[in-house]
Amino acid sequence: NLYKHLQHCSTLLLSQITEYVKSFPKPGETTDSGPSMKAPKALGDLLESIVGAVLIDTKLNLDEVWRIFKPILSPIVTPDKLELPPLRELIELCDSLGYFVKENCTLKGEMVHAELRLQLKDVLLVGEGQERSRKAAKGKAASQLLKKLEVCEKRISKGASNTGKLGDDCRQTTKEDLPEPPSCKRQKGTEAAIPAGDSCKKAYCMTVGTPVVAPINMKKGGPRTSLFQLCKTMLWPMPTFETTESKSRTLLVFCEGLEKRTGFSSFVSKITLHIPEFGNVECNGDPRADKKSSFDSAALIMLHELERQGKIIISSS
Repeated sequence: NLYKHLQHCSTLLLSQITEYVKSFPKPGETTDSGPSMKAPKALGDLLESIVGAVLIDTKLNLDEVWRIFKPILSPIVTPDKLELPPLRELIELCDSLGYFVKENCTLKGEMVHAELRLQLKDVLLVGEGQERSRKAAKGKAASQLLKKLEVCEKRISKGASNTGKLGDDCRQTTKEDLPEPPSCKRQKGTEAAIPAGDSCKKAYCMTVGTPVVAPINMKKGGPRTSLFQLCKTMLWPMPTFETTESKSRTLLVFCEGLEKRTGFSSFVSKITLHIPEFGNVECNGDPRADKKSSFDSAALIMLHELERQGKIIISSS
């Protein structure tokens, strides 16, 4: 009943609060869900202000704040029942799985049409939403995409993808579905595929519209950043790394010049990148003094291998 103590003179806010209070399940109703509508922002600000004041009064004792507010919040929501906004839930889920979401919003009259694309390994999911605001439209599209993702995962787990019967909500990626490369200078294709080397598997010829990657920053983290940005642009799943550590009784020397490092442990990483409609590309990095540097080595070799296979062009300036 904290809302009764909010001082305001807005009839619109009063009606919104009243409708929100009415949306809660009545006493005696058996349901695990909370209210059926979104709370007015003013109520969230009210609760946030009170919690902040209590936090300061308890000299930043978070345990004491929880002791006070847990009984107040429990009838409404608990950490187990907390529902994230659909777009945030989708983004956090994709971050944990290593996938990227591509969004496109267009204005159609007074309505905003949002389209969200999620590329799994070889399956493309598309969610659409239409609302008066960009945020609400993306929320609807994200909600639709989450439902399709759940259906798709169930079908794939049952082996439906092997039969080619994924359904309308979960369909095999086609070349038409893949995103257009960013604007760049066009390259002429070669007549034959380039043979693959020992360190990487699969080869592919240069295609028209090959994306251009900005010059690679060779400082720590630079190659990984370039590769991750490429994956985000092309909607490729994030690459995976497998690292092997070897120990030596003698001092090892890594790299030369300013990048020279020494140590008794050596780290070598194998990187695997899945490209929709193509397959896996695997590369082995060079030995490095630490795990993160071995990731950079593998990412750099992967980028050069993708260029060799005609998948990308690495800009020199």
